[in-house]
Amino acid sequence: MLKIEVAESVDQLKEMLEKQRYDTQRSKVQVLWWLKTGQAQQVNQLTHLSGYHRTTISSWLSKSR
Repeated sequence: MLKIEVAESVDQLKEMLEKQRYDTQRSKVQVLWWLKTGQAQQVNQLTHLSGYHRTTISSWLSKSR
């Protein structure tokens, strides 16, 4: 289980998702959405949902902390 607190609310994340123009940026916000909504709790679940490698997901999460 990941020990990361997503500060943004579900509504804020939804708004951010709608505003993203680039796929990579949208995917980064989507990862936070999955964590916030409880659809994923581990990096391997996020890699499965997103299609990105675990090191990429881990890097994104490190930067968002």
